Amino acid sequence: KRRLEKLNQELLHKVEELNILNEIMSKFTAISSSTDVFKRAVDIALAIAHADLTRFYVINEAVQEPVEVSSAAADLPPGSLSSATYETRLVRPWTQHIQNSRPAMSALIMEVVSDQIPLLIAENPGTNGLPQGIKSAMIVPLKIRETVFGVLTAFVSQSTKRFTEKDLYYLSFLAQSAAHAIENLALYENIYENLFATLYAFVKAVEARDLYTQQHSSRVTGLSLILGRHLGCSKEELDILNFAGHLHDIGKIG
Repeated sequence: KRRLEKLNQELLHKVEELNILNEIMSKFTAISSSTDVFKRAVDIALAIAHADLTRFYVINEAVQEPVEVSSAAADLPPGSLSSATYETRLVRPWTQHIQNSRPAMSALIMEVVSDQIPLLIAENPGTNGLPQGIKSAMIVPLKIRETVFGVLTAFVSQSTKRFTEKDLYYLSFLAQSAAHAIENLALYENIYENLFATLYAFVKAVEARDLYTQQHSSRVTGLSLILGRHLGCSKEELDILNFAGHLHDIGKIG
């Protein structure tokens, strides 16, 4: 019976783990910009790690320093503190702790970047560069093709929560998912730009064919864009209409 209960608990934990991993992956679908990735990463990290503060840094290679691009903080905890009191007594002093310890924090982050290994500080001993106000921390590098370009951090300051290896596992998976999303965005933008460059070459070839074709194509394009905007087309759809209008007589090149 005990063995069966143990197996059942292990199964429940595995199901919970798979649900969390699946939720992380689903959050990075249909993202249109790296800014969205940064914001979504800190929001998800805050939720799954039950952290008080999460931050996303990108690495400035020129000066070898982390630059914060997004952050998220926990909501007002249950209790008698008002929102203003919570901000004054807890959030601001804690944030000030981090700002005052910026050189040490930057050095710690850059050490993680250099090692390319996630760092877990379950209990802050006060000797590793972390501000005294931080009780527990995780620092996870984000890599694209073995090159670290950013860091995702999570901190505990006010709650009794202490990060564990399981928390680090989830945050590492989250960082990997965010890195893949950013890489896919970069690849898409590169392909998109190359495609448009090719289409522009065709447009110029069609327009060079004769003056009438150029004027006719411009009129068709203008009317198509007016109709598209009236119908509420997206930017991508308007781009398609723009090129289609100019290229609809492409057969005249021959």
